[in-house]
Amino acid sequence: MTSPPIAQVRSVLFAALGLSACRAGSPEAASSSAPQAATTLVVASAQSASPEPPPRAQVGFVSDGVGTGHRVSGETCAAFTVERGESRGHRCATDGDCDASSACHCAEDGRGACVPARCRNDSECATIPTAAAVPECALVRVISGCGSDTTPGFACRTTQDTCHKDADCTDPDVCLGDTFRGGLHCGHNSCMKGRPLYVDDRPQTAAIRDGDRWTAEGWNFDLGDLSAEARAAFAETAVRDALDEHASIAAFARTLVELLALGAPPALISETQAALADEIRHARLCFALARAAGAHVEPGPFPEALTAFAAPEALVGSLARSVFRGGCLGETHAAVDAATRAQEARGAELRAFYREIADDEARHAALAWKTLRWLHAREPGVVAGIVREELGLVAGSEGSPASQTRASSVLRALVLPLVGEFLAA
Repeated sequence: MTSPPIAQVRSVLFAALGLSACRAGSPEAASSSAPQAATTLVVASAQSASPEPPPRAQVGFVSDGVGTGHRVSGETCAAFTVERGESRGHRCATDGDCDASSACHCAEDGRGACVPARCRNDSECATIPTAAAVPECALVRVISGCGSDTTPGFACRTTQDTCHKDADCTDPDVCLGDTFRGGLHCGHNSCMKGRPLYVDDRPQTAAIRDGDRWTAEGWNFDLGDLSAEARAAFAETAVRDALDEHASIAAFARTLVELLALGAPPALISETQAALADEIRHARLCFALARAAGAHVEPGPFPEALTAFAAPEALVGSLARSVFRGGCLGETHAAVDAATRAQEARGAELRAFYREIADDEARHAALAWKTLRWLHAREPGVVAGIVREELGLVAGSEGSPASQTRASSVLRALVLPLVGEFLAA
């Protein structure tokens, strides 16, 4: 009988850390103790110290009062400044500050952020063949990370939408916008993301373009039994997975340089370099899978990889945050998701592909914990505080619909036991 995905990942992860699968407590024990642990760890949020935000400026957005709405015209958000040597990231005042695939959306406090956009105003939606009777460039939720992590985005409502709100979907799916093709559909976070490259707390990916140079050879994924509609959806997911894996190459490259800057030992450097090579292979395999489904694309330039590094005095904290968020959390979720896909996949080669991804991501998560331990030995107070803060932010999202299933189970069975060991060390 095949082991449950979480148990499979737990075995690989704990073995890579040199721990017994029982040492950090059983999944059941972790689950029963998690709410109390999560409540305790919420205390360190730094948001209370934020300066008073600027007032909200004129916007071309109609809100429905429950966090959604539609975009009548371009929005004008509060002005912002960028200090010398600082990255502008996703901050914006108008659409002109964003790239062609994004739009500037104003938060209630007036600050603008570039968000994924299939449309920039309602009139653009009227031109698509499947436009809804009343065209709307709707504010939607878009997957932006692991677990229940979503970000705002804009997509046209269409006659082919399968949902308008979460209640239209069967649990654990939620109503998500598709900024790749447009429309709203029921779905959940597949989360095979490796380690995201974050800029200003947002995961980054390269733009796609036509091409096959990133496609791995020698893998013959048989998707012949899929309908045309299912094949298109599969291709979309594979392309997104491929771009996530491609971004992980940059994330590990930055981690490698940061570890060198901090004087890390050669074993940690070597493991990080090996993980970077894994991500190159993962990206090529995912692009091969996308090609098998009919998408002949590759990543374009990725200037976000050049985002400025943290100042030397803040480097330990910055690296600890990215390692915990993208490695201890993100890659653990990625491993469980891939193990789940391996059990559900049709075809031996597809199952082998997902099993390889699952094992690699579990080892990468173990590497993240090793890196965090080394950083903790350098600055224990700083690193422990960041872990508590990040875990508190995750625990604070536990009430969202998408987090009531796999994401919560991963947190309780895998992450929290290791956090307990880490903080007790």
